[in-house]
Amino acid sequence: DLLKYGKETAGGIMTPDVFALSSDMTVKDTVNTIANIEEEEPIYNVYVIDPNGVLVGYISLWELIKAKGSSEKLGNIAHKDIISAATDMDQEEVAKLMSKYDLATLPVVDSNNKLVGRITMDDVMDVIEEEATAYPLVDRTCPKCSHDKAYFWEIQTRASDEPATQFFKCEKCKHTWRHYD
Repeated sequence: DLLKYGKETAGGIMTPDVFALSSDMTVKDTVNTIANIEEEEPIYNVYVIDPNGVLVGYISLWELIKAKGSSEKLGNIAHKDIISAATDMDQEEVAKLMSKYDLATLPVVDSNNKLVGRITMDDVMDVIEEEATAYPLVDRTCPKCSHDKAYFWEIQTRASDEPATQFFKCEKCKHTWRHYD
């Protein structure tokens, strides 16, 4: 199914496995559902969808825990200011968006705003790592192995008067990290 999207697009790098629940579910039912699922990756946000699968909001796991036992419906308490990527968004734009808003995950929607997948920061770092050796080698100590050389590149993600996000990839162990000046 991912093959229908361009290899260097949000649709091409997303995982279609996304945790989403109906806007009609209560907080109590949502917490019980989460407690009983077998998910390999951590859940940071619950994406909230309408009966047609359209993304209508999100709520963080922390907020759900704090609202414990509430009979309030997800659709009423979910954040409506959703940052998402269209399936055809270029992967570099995805990286900029996730970095700009410091997102751990980013929902991916189709042209009808239906939730079709998610992208994690790990997915974006994989994309960036593939291109890292095309960038200059600089003196920078790796936080993982203490090697003193790393490939460097930066992405301007904020307003032009704010610093860019800097990325480094260790020459030795290939660990990748980001830095804000």
